[in-house]
Amino acid sequence: MDISPDQAAKSGFPPAAEPAPKERRFVARWSYLIFFLGLACTTSAPIFVRLSEVGPVATGAWRLTLALPFLALLLRFETGPGLGIRALDRKDLWLLALAGIFFASDLALWNTSVTLTSVASAAFLANAAPVFVVLGAWLLFRERPSRMFLAGLVVGVGGSAVMMSESLAMSPRNFIGDALSLVAAAFYAAYLLAVARSRKRASTMTLMMFSSAGSAAILWMLAPAMETTLMPTTAEGWLVVIGTALLTQVAGQTLIALSLGYVSSNFSALILLLQPVIPTLAAWILFDETLSGMQVVGAVGIVIGLALARPR
Repeated sequence: MDISPDQAAKSGFPPAAEPAPKERRFVARWSYLIFFLGLACTTSAPIFVRLSEVGPVATGAWRLTLALPFLALLLRFETGPGLGIRALDRKDLWLLALAGIFFASDLALWNTSVTLTSVASAAFLANAAPVFVVLGAWLLFRERPSRMFLAGLVVGVGGSAVMMSESLAMSPRNFIGDALSLVAAAFYAAYLLAVARSRKRASTMTLMMFSSAGSAAILWMLAPAMETTLMPTTAEGWLVVIGTALLTQVAGQTLIALSLGYVSSNFSALILLLQPVIPTLAAWILFDETLSGMQVVGAVGIVIGLALARPR
């Protein structure tokens, strides 16, 4: 239940960290579309990693670092009661810190996995995140999923496997990259759970600003120890890291964090299964690439899974 600043002062509770009423109604109404748009932006991440002149961990560090000025600007103009960092207690701050740690771990592992296995394999194994989210929500927060949701999860994951079956290149040679993708999925699931909990108290931009800053600090500590090339040397290299900062982080992750104030963490994770569908459809529309029967069947399976699992 939302409480006003005056009520908060009398009760001892901080005011609800929500946007202004009109903004809140808009976001609540279009929360699933907002999440989908954020997801569409994040599908650019593996492309930027492959094009980057620096190592995968350094690419993630630049992605977060270059996003910080834009996130700070958005935080400056955010409106509504109780949105600042001062409205959060120690537990909230620890949750923000955990979100930063989980996201840094996800970026470091998954960006590295893209260079050690095929993009298709890394993307497919990253789709294990919904399973980890459901398990985490069940074990940590006693959020037991319904049978219909579990059925949708099984159908959606099966559809993802069918859709990407022709492109998967899992082999002993790619074992390390595939394993890193799977562990990264677990960390991203932990990040989604932390963000969903943080959004109950923290505003979108407060969450994004401080979790991104924490993630950037961790990645800059890891990058020099793991990689030799840390700074782009050409204009094209700088455009790549700037592009991933603006499109993947500022646009993509901010939209996802915004929607998680109104979308359940379980269903939001399931929407991640649409990740392989978006670039496939884009290639079909923009480049006249032919869709195979397996891709069509898999995409339909993902959509059916989402329909089964959707909140009633």
